[in-house]
Amino acid sequence: QPTPAQVWAALRQLWFPISQFPFVERSDKVHALAMILEPYMRDMFGPTPLHFINKPEAGTGASLLIETALYPTLGHWPEAQVPPKSDEEMKKTLTACFAEGVRCVYFDNANVLKSAELASALTAEIYAARILGVSKMLRVPVQVQWVGSGNNAELTNELYRRVNDIRIDAKVERPEDRDISLFRIKNLKEWTVVHQAQQVQAALTIIQYW
Repeated sequence: QPTPAQVWAALRQLWFPISQFPFVERSDKVHALAMILEPYMRDMFGPTPLHFINKPEAGTGASLLIETALYPTLGHWPEAQVPPKSDEEMKKTLTACFAEGVRCVYFDNANVLKSAELASALTAEIYAARILGVSKMLRVPVQVQWVGSGNNAELTNELYRRVNDIRIDAKVERPEDRDISLFRIKNLKEWTVVHQAQQVQAALTIIQYW
């Protein structure tokens, strides 16, 4: 039975590593915290949105934000893949992911995302598809976490209404050249690995209080 003081301490712990990312609005910060907390409780829900990091320039830190957010529960860095261009290839990709039992589907460099197949999967409780090369159907519950990132991303209305939008903007011409001395945590990936247990404990404290 966590106390309010313990919950606030847990929230500060959970927020600390992502506090140095240049979120545009307060709502983007809230959405980022939702992305962190979701995998602990994923089996409790039906369809969940695609957490999408939208940024104006490459080098703003979308990949690092996703890695920092998801490493504590995955125990490894999330595996990024470029989204397939056709619905047929998207179906093959999703079928392979579900067949292998992946916990996170992560589409990186998704500057253009116009897949009806993905939109359908995002709202599906059960995903059904024919397994390539055999006359068998794959039917699995959809319990993955959906994440993605892109530069000035172009999404269809069908997809965007299924997106948890997280906008970051460094407001500089070359964000990858920012002075590292300005960041409170100089090596964020190393910090994330070392403090994995504390991040898990903080998330579970907040969830238990809820």
